[in-house]
Amino acid sequence: PPLKQRMADYAGDVGPSPAEEAKADEGKEDEARERTRADASESNKATDAKQNDTKEEEDEETCGFCKFMKGGACKDVFVAWEQCVDSCRDKDGGDFVESCIDQTKLLKDCMEENADYYGC
Repeated sequence: PPLKQRMADYAGDVGPSPAEEAKADEGKEDEARERTRADASESNKATDAKQNDTKEEEDEETCGFCKFMKGGACKDVFVAWEQCVDSCRDKDGGDFVESCIDQTKLLKDCMEENADYYGC
């Protein structure tokens, strides 16, 4: 074969030039950056949705008593008591007075310790 043909064949066996490789690598890096951005965007959307759901739950709080109780130092104790009561109500015939006696006692004690807010 002529020299030109042999050079073309040889060049085909060698692979891409360093410039061609660099350009291909840049394209792969760009794709990777785009995937990372897309993943981060989806993650941020999920986090925002979860925060919005929590905020909506807090905003939907219509019980004035609940707002008051959560506004003081006994918020966590009240939330635990509230969860116990709700759990008992979900059960058929659940007696929250008996089942939640410990949480009720803790709430009472907390309110007495913070009488300046709760007025006990």
